Amino acid sequence: MSQEQLPQKERSDRGLGRLMHAIGGMLFQLLLFAMRRRSRYFIRLSVNCHMACLLEVWSKISEGPLDSASRSYKDADAAIAYYLMRSSTSRASFTSFEQKILGWHLVAWYRAQTDVPDARKHFNFVRKHRLAKIIRYYENLQNYIAYVATSEIAALQQLVKEPVSRDEWKSKVSFDRLPPELKDKPHRARRLASLLAKKLQSLRREIAIKNYFKIDFALSDITSFIAISGALLLLLGFGRVAFFGWYFDIPFARYFSTTDYIASGLGEIYGYLIAAVLAAMLAFYRVATATAVSLQAPDFYQRSWSGRAERWTLHFTGVSAIAALVVVAVQSHWVDTISLAVALSYVISMLLWSVSLRFFKDPLKAGVLLTVVLVSAATTFVGTINEIQRITHSSSSARHRTIQFSEVVFDEPTWKILAITNNFVILRRQSDGVVVVKARTDLKFIEDQSPLPDATRS
Repeated sequence: MSQEQLPQKERSDRGLGRLMHAIGGMLFQLLLFAMRRRSRYFIRLSVNCHMACLLEVWSKISEGPLDSASRSYKDADAAIAYYLMRSSTSRASFTSFEQKILGWHLVAWYRAQTDVPDARKHFNFVRKHRLAKIIRYYENLQNYIAYVATSEIAALQQLVKEPVSRDEWKSKVSFDRLPPELKDKPHRARRLASLLAKKLQSLRREIAIKNYFKIDFALSDITSFIAISGALLLLLGFGRVAFFGWYFDIPFARYFSTTDYIASGLGEIYGYLIAAVLAAMLAFYRVATATAVSLQAPDFYQRSWSGRAERWTLHFTGVSAIAALVVVAVQSHWVDTISLAVALSYVISMLLWSVSLRFFKDPLKAGVLLTVVLVSAATTFVGTINEIQRITHSSSSARHRTIQFSEVVFDEPTWKILAITNNFVILRRQSDGVVVVKARTDLKFIEDQSPLPDATRS
């Protein structure tokens, strides 16, 4: 009996051993996964440190925005990469856990072994532009990043009896030269990330302020804008009347005078003001600030995740609006003015700045002018279509009026007022579309037939 139980006990022990081995393997894989994620976090800190140093160096050696294609940028970037990674590239080796947490430093170490950097060239560049103080400051921060990172794996290194890397990196950090935010304990990566984020933001703002497009408003610019506004409002009023008359087959040139065009144009003042505000906003954010920090900033942003998300959102919204516009028009024989406005905005945004940047010497002024013209014209077009549909498809909740002339009376909704011009009153019979034109001097009164609210009845 005992001989039968012994193999069974051995089998259970082996099964338990395999289970413990599998659990240990899973825990070890989770540990490596967590270290890889943490390593990516410290890589971002190192990149931010490198970028902050580059911005501060660039503001000292150049007055313009960052130009990654220039010789000065390449020399500055190479010198910064050499000095900030000098503590890693001069080492003999890395421990196994240190390789996991300091992957960026390990890559720099391998590159230095295969392609020895030109230390003399980098030294001459730093001396020529007097950058030693800036370089030492950020080199110390880079070593501090490595010290904080290796502090997180010190317990693991002691557990597997590896040399503790934290002590070596601690000897490379000058704690008395650290910023006040990092001198006090505890030394944590979160405090360093906050410091670098604020540093990058302030440096970018400093470079951007120096390189914004400067718009000098002179008296001639203001008078030109007033003249353009008056002419454009007149043209918008003429366009609205012309489109309105074409749809209802009214010879607008016979019944509408210049004062009617002006009055109709004044009705489009809201769309014109919205267009002017949009022009100022788009001009400032899309053109004036696009290359304030970096000449390659628009290209970099287009390749970033946020740029791709913005581009796909714009395309999805515009294409969806065009599709909704077509579907509603085919099924309901109705123009959805909201979809039309979104579709026109999409088309205008696609063409506006590409045209101004490609065909005009001053893209900022051209973009502002094109935005004002196109957006106000689109607003007028959408408003006219909305007015046409309001007339041709009268609802039961619409306010009804009685139009009294000296010899005849017209009641809504049987008749609909199309326009009251300086000399004429134009009406339309809803049943068959017959248009009647009466003299303005023959109009006696227009009476509102809809009941008044209780609050205003008295």
